[in-house]
Amino acid sequence: MVEEHDSNKEARVFQGFSMFTWLYMASAFLSFVVSVALWFLGDDAELEAIFVGLWVPSILSLGVALEVLRK
Repeated sequence: MVEEHDSNKEARVFQGFSMFTWLYMASAFLSFVVSVALWFLGDDAELEAIFVGLWVPSILSLGVALEVLRK
């Protein structure tokens, strides 16, 4: 069975996100970027990079839990 490609399907998915979803997703992404920057650019900052990198799943988990509680 061949499925037709809907070019606006992805756009509709992103339009369904609330402002809160965008906020915690952006926060998690920013944490990831800071972690990578610390890892590669920081002088002897590997442990700090790992610490900040551990925030990503925590931020995402908290965001999803709060969204579930709101509904």
